[in-house]
Amino acid sequence: MPFRSQLEAEQRLDDPRPLTPDEVRDYTGWYQVIGTGGMRRLTVELALRNLTAIQKFDQSTTRLTWAIAILTALMALPVIFSWIEYFWPSS
Repeated sequence: MPFRSQLEAEQRLDDPRPLTPDEVRDYTGWYQVIGTGGMRRLTVELALRNLTAIQKFDQSTTRLTWAIAILTALMALPVIFSWIEYFWPSS
């Protein structure tokens, strides 16, 4: 673990800079010994990362939904045109 002591782990949680993904992983061994304030900070940090991930997922799914809708419409056009040609021949 990169944190050599409980004090070092607590000091990093007191620092207002955002935690890096590696630092968040490094805290897994320190859950039982860090204080309540540090646990709250860690919980908030993880919650913010989850919200960001959900927002990115939502944006990508919205784009994917539009792409599927457009492709479905483009694939339906030949079927519609052949149906029209079958029931109302031009000559």
